[in-house]
Amino acid sequence: MLTRSRSLDRLRVLQRTLRAAEACLADAKIPSADIAEPMEDAILEERSERVKAALETLPAEQRIAIELAYYQGLTCAAIATQLGVPTGTIKTRIRLGISKLRQALTDIF
Repeated sequence: MLTRSRSLDRLRVLQRTLRAAEACLADAKIPSADIAEPMEDAILEERSERVKAALETLPAEQRIAIELAYYQGLTCAAIATQLGVPTGTIKTRIRLGISKLRQALTDIF
């Protein structure tokens, strides 16, 4: 009976996880380039360039930590291991970098 209950619990968790993942994928779908408006493309391109420029103004440590976390999808622990610094230092660098980016980009978002 215990094995049956645990199996059913695990199955329910997997089903919830699958539904949540499907919902995230549905929300994240990007319209194809054929459908997008030229004006929207221009706005997105301009924003992208401004974000890249703002990233370049950050100190190297903060920029690298943010790029590894957000563009490469690494966790703070993985970044800390890769760079050879404590995890808390990586968290601080990301937090400070995001704060500076927020200040630099308040007018476009």
